[in-house]
Amino acid sequence: MAESSNAFSSELVDQLALAVAEHVNAPVPLNVALWNVECIARYLMRSIRVVRERIVVQTDFPAPIRIPSMQSGGNELTQATPLWEAAEVIAWARSYKQRAKRTARHASPQTLRDA
Repeated sequence: MAESSNAFSSELVDQLALAVAEHVNAPVPLNVALWNVECIARYLMRSIRVVRERIVVQTDFPAPIRIPSMQSGGNELTQATPLWEAAEVIAWARSYKQRAKRTARHASPQTLRDA
């Protein structure tokens, strides 16, 4: 009896796992992901407005990708929503990382000997 209940529960677990997997989207790797303004805002911990008006307009911010699309029921291409390569945005943000200032308390022994 215990053997059949284990087999039943294992089969049920497998079925549930497959059902859940069908509804879960696999994440896109960051090295190929494209981010919109909302994703950038979440990553930079800023509002969408600040990102749109003050961040993506900076001259050193990565250039956007604009994938054209056809208007619904029309023959004209519409101006696409800008997207940015996630890896480029991350690299841009990291380029602003401040270096720690070295103080005598944190100086290396060599620096202290030379002083």
